[in-house]
Amino acid sequence: MLGYDDIGKLKASLEEEHGKCRHEADAKNLLVIELNDMQNHYSELQKVTQQAREEATNVGDPALLRIALDQARKALSEAQFELTKIKADYVDVIPKREYEILMQSNQMLEEKIVEQEAKFAELTEEMKHCESELSGMIEQRDEYKRALQQLNRASTPRPQWDEAGRSLPCGLSKWNEETHGMSSQQKMQYLIRIMTKTTKDDGDGPKQLESKGVGESVPRFLRCEDPQVFRRTLQLRDCLLLTDEIWKQRKQEKETYKARFTPVTPVSKPSVACWKPFDEFLENFFIQVYGIPRIRLEWAYTYYEAITNHKDYLSLQEVKRIIDNELDENCHWQLFTWLEQAERLISGVATDISENEETEHLVVSRDQLQAVLYELTGPQFESKIESLLEKAIMVSGKDMEAHRNENRSLVDKEKMIDVKALFFKDPGEEFNPFIRELISLYGGIKLGFVEEIVSTLEKSLDNEAEIKEVNAAQIRDAIYVAYSASRVTSDAASAKRELNITEPTRKSDIEACIEWVMRPSINESPVQSIPYEMAVKRLRGSNIFPLTRES
Repeated sequence: MLGYDDIGKLKASLEEEHGKCRHEADAKNLLVIELNDMQNHYSELQKVTQQAREEATNVGDPALLRIALDQARKALSEAQFELTKIKADYVDVIPKREYEILMQSNQMLEEKIVEQEAKFAELTEEMKHCESELSGMIEQRDEYKRALQQLNRASTPRPQWDEAGRSLPCGLSKWNEETHGMSSQQKMQYLIRIMTKTTKDDGDGPKQLESKGVGESVPRFLRCEDPQVFRRTLQLRDCLLLTDEIWKQRKQEKETYKARFTPVTPVSKPSVACWKPFDEFLENFFIQVYGIPRIRLEWAYTYYEAITNHKDYLSLQEVKRIIDNELDENCHWQLFTWLEQAERLISGVATDISENEETEHLVVSRDQLQAVLYELTGPQFESKIESLLEKAIMVSGKDMEAHRNENRSLVDKEKMIDVKALFFKDPGEEFNPFIRELISLYGGIKLGFVEEIVSTLEKSLDNEAEIKEVNAAQIRDAIYVAYSASRVTSDAASAKRELNITEPTRKSDIEACIEWVMRPSINESPVQSIPYEMAVKRLRGSNIFPLTRES
């Protein structure tokens, strides 16, 4: 039997043996791991050694490479020397192919020179012949001149009235209109009256003009701190030329503005109020034309006085009313568009009688022109249309008579009217009688439409109020009612058609019109309400017109 001591010893011995076995197993595992790491490291070293051997095999021996490099440098030096020597020896030599090409070109040029010399000799002979003929024609011309001078001295003088009218301040169109049907004696008396009146006006005019000050109500180009401004001499023709140049530059500014601010959608159309006001444009215009401030003011005041005095000229009075804020500037462009529309309609029914295909000479008969005017305005303006036809015959009478004498095939039974002469305007002259009558007809159409708006606006007034005022909403409603209710009909026997007066293509047109009506003072913001009488006056000067369109 084993005692407790022996059992304890055995347990201790067993634990010791167990620990040894465990440490031995752990040591074996560590040795296996180290052995694997050494094998992996050995494999990597073998791969690196193999790669180094392969690279050394591919590159070659460094000593051999150095020898090869020295030999290559030596060969390069010899090649460069030979190349330099060849260039020096053959500097004046060209390739054979280029030489042959140059020889062919030289031969062709020599042949051309021979041809040109022959032509030159021929032309020289022709020039001598032409010179001899020219000298003979000059002698004949001198003989004709002498004979003509003798005839002029012996015959009755015939004044060139067109040249006289073109030299007058009123212009050729006004002269032809006023002297239509007069004899030579009557024209001479009328010419004397005009010249006497012009001389008297130039002599009696004041030397100084009263300044308008620098207030906000004064147009920008007329603002002056001095009490008086020197008055310069501005002829009527110069005033008309200056007005034409103003509208020309204003149109360029308008087109530039449209090109820079093209609307993406119809709703986003830029309002005309966004671009530069007319008085500010005039200020910049006079600064551009007359750079010195004092001279600019003098010419600006002289121009304003001229357009104020000449009340019979539509173009000058239009600018005057726009400057005084009595007329919306858009009325000018609306009238310009309407005249272009009338010209297109008349040209659409015209006949080309020109014998040359490159140019055209459009003419219309009296009945055709009457039908177009009826279509454009309606029968309610019959009396004005008759006056328009008379003015058209008077304006185009001389041109058509001259053309009729040249073209005998033209039928003389019917009075033909030249379309180009109807809408022609000489620079520095007033509109011809036909255009003035057409503008008067335009004003009649516009006035009738405005009266419809005023009639509707009057119904919306508060009769109990002491001061009758209207606001923008009332004016807007009256305009829409007038647009929806208006109709223009044409009852001409040749073509019965109805023309609807439609609303403007963009709502912003009406809003811009209302904004101008509600701005009675220049360079100020629109007000909430204005007196009824002022609203009526402002509506007559606003850009409100019944736009017509074929049904």
